[in-house]
Amino acid sequence: MKDETKKKLKALIIPAICIVILAVMILTGIYRCPFKALTGFPCPLCGTSRAFLSLLKGDIEGAFYYHPLWPLTLVTLAFIILTETGILKIKKPWNHIVPIAAGAALLICYIVRICTHTLVY
Repeated sequence: MKDETKKKLKALIIPAICIVILAVMILTGIYRCPFKALTGFPCPLCGTSRAFLSLLKGDIEGAFYYHPLWPLTLVTLAFIILTETGILKIKKPWNHIVPIAAGAALLICYIVRICTHTLVY
C-alpha cells in the first residue's frame, strides 16, 4: 500500500471513530446537546440528531420536521472530511467557503425558526 493511501486512511480513522461514538450515544439516549447544557438555549443544530434518527427509520418528513437543513449538515460534514484528508482536492478558497456558507445557512435557518417558533428541541 502506498504511503499516501496509508496517510489518507489514518486521517479517516479519527472522524470515523467520532461518528461511531456519537451514533452510539444518540441511539442509546446518552447524548445531550452541549450548547444547550451550557447555555440553556437550543443550538443551530438542535434537532439534527433526531432528524437523522427519523431518516434511519425511513421517516423523511419527520427528518425535515426536526431540522430542515439536515441534508446540508450531512453533505458539509462529508465535504470537510474528504477535503481535510486529501481524498477530495478543492482549490484553496472553496475548501473554506463551502463550510462557511453552510454555517451561514444554518444560522439563518436558526434565526427564522426562533422567530417563527418552529424550533424543535
